[in-house]
Amino acid sequence: MNTNDIISNRLTGAVIRCIPLFILIGIIYYSSSQTYEEQSIIPFLEQWTSADWYRHLIAQFSVPYGGRWISVDTHGYAGFTEFLIRKGAHLGIFFLISFFMYHVIFYLLKFTWRSIALTLFLTLLIAMADEYHQQLTGGRTSSVNDVILDMLGGLIGLAVALLLKKAFSKPNI
Repeated sequence: MNTNDIISNRLTGAVIRCIPLFILIGIIYYSSSQTYEEQSIIPFLEQWTSADWYRHLIAQFSVPYGGRWISVDTHGYAGFTEFLIRKGAHLGIFFLISFFMYHVIFYLLKFTWRSIALTLFLTLLIAMADEYHQQLTGGRTSSVNDVILDMLGGLIGLAVALLLKKAFSKPNI
């Protein structure tokens, strides 16, 4: 195999590894393009959260966010549930972005610390771009708290990627 074939195979491998990233970033862009009203699932949740067992369970919780406490008392059952789902989506999608991004970058660079640093930087850049894009969308606001939540998801995704890499790597003999 000559040098051109090796480079071509490496680029092909990198592009294939980027597919999940492109899909996730597309989901973020689409989601950020919608107004709050277009995204709201409160009408559905009002029916789903009417069960007594759920109301009893969720009423026990409150979450600090943006310098205030969010709870059933402040948002109602459906509103608080939607808040938890939205913030969980922030954590989850940035977990996945960071997880897949680390694999792409490490595949290209082969240096763990540089890959970690670049993954964190690009994850932060995507989180900030998402919040900026939301600011341009009618009926939406941007929040530093969401960027922090995105980065928490990204850190967890990166940690899982590193743990899996270590668990499945060949021992150095």
